[in-house]
Amino acid sequence: MFGNTLVEHWKEIIGQKSFGKMKEFNSNALQTKHETLISEVIKLSRNSNKSEEQIKSALKKYFESYEETTESFFNHHQNAIKRANELSDFEKRALKLDFKERLRFLVFRILTAIGIAAVVLLTAYLADLWGIPLPFRMANLPT
Repeated sequence: MFGNTLVEHWKEIIGQKSFGKMKEFNSNALQTKHETLISEVIKLSRNSNKSEEQIKSALKKYFESYEETTESFFNHHQNAIKRANELSDFEKRALKLDFKERLRFLVFRILTAIGIAAVVLLTAYLADLWGIPLPFRMANLPT
């Protein structure tokens, strides 16, 4: 009952539309980008001809880039965790409902078997009470 719904829900959660425009997170590219910015800052600070404002602007550029990248990464990470928790909750609800449904079917089967047995025993009792011979009764077998 929940198999297809669960698969569809999972596809929706991991789909591109759920995460918005999620960029590929390339750690090597990020590391290279930050190394380049750091080396620019170091070169500017070593070069005595550069003003303090240029060094500050390079540092500001580095930190803004770093904050933007990490903030984007953590936002996507939090979104992924939230979606995974939603999926986990959905699976738990589905399993709970599935268990209740199986239990209901089991009770129904047991009651059906008891009902059929009661009808057979009642029929045999009434037939014996009224003196009607029934085939395949243990009492009618020759001894």
